[in-house]
Amino acid sequence: QHIGPFLLDAVNPAGPTNLASPSHAVGTWSNLATVQATWTAATDAHSGIAGYDSLWDNAAGTVPAGALDLVAGATATNRSLPSGPSDWYLHLRARDQAGNWGAAQHLGPFRIDTAAPTGSIAIDGGNATCNTLSVNLSLTAADALSGLAPTSI
Repeated sequence: QHIGPFLLDAVNPAGPTNLASPSHAVGTWSNLATVQATWTAATDAHSGIAGYDSLWDNAAGTVPAGALDLVAGATATNRSLPSGPSDWYLHLRARDQAGNWGAAQHLGPFRIDTAAPTGSIAIDGGNATCNTLSVNLSLTAADALSGLAPTSI
């Protein structure tokens, strides 16, 4: 009687590598809600890559270990993130066909501000009319998340 062959894989997969965002600069405010991320595919010399677990959250070092949500050949994903004061991070981890997890890769922070700034202009202290060509302007502006860019008039 014969039994086998038995295929064993106790080696963690390598990668993914080169995790980057073509749509957003890390650590910079953006008014684009959808963040794109790309990477070089993970590899596994024994059983092959089963897929990836990707996780977006507000912590810099989360290690995903849940259900696979991206297929083995995936090299990109995107996610619409809410506007707000929290930083966002992508965590990506490959799993091979034998169930071994590779090292987690992290990308971020991403900062999203889709709310327009507020402001007002008052002419000559709010007067309804004026009888001169020279007027005084009073400007006020605010942005609760990303702040205001310096400007001059």
